[in-house]
Amino acid sequence: MLGKKSNTYVPPAQLPGRNDPCHCGSGKKYKKCCEDKDAAANSAVLAKNWSEAEKIAAKKAEDEITAAPEQSNAPTKPTHQPHVSEHRRNTMTVPKFNMPRKTGGGGA
Repeated sequence: MLGKKSNTYVPPAQLPGRNDPCHCGSGKKYKKCCEDKDAAANSAVLAKNWSEAEKIAAKKAEDEITAAPEQSNAPTKPTHQPHVSEHRRNTMTVPKFNMPRKTGGGGA
């Protein structure tokens, strides 16, 4: 993107760093000169590509709906099965005793 404006998306790796001299030749830092313009241009290109992709996806979904065979209105059997775990919880607990702490210094 050196000195040339284009209508295509430019990955950030190909743009100069924020503190590098601007690619337009003004002598200013990139962040003070063309960073905002380049970001706006890339944003516009990405928004255009996104809207085109949405249109394609909507058309594809519409085509799939029209190509799908008609489904009957008969009730279907539920496919949900309850979760049965083979692992059982241990219901045994360790008894707790309220015993006083051992006190005193060791001695021989």
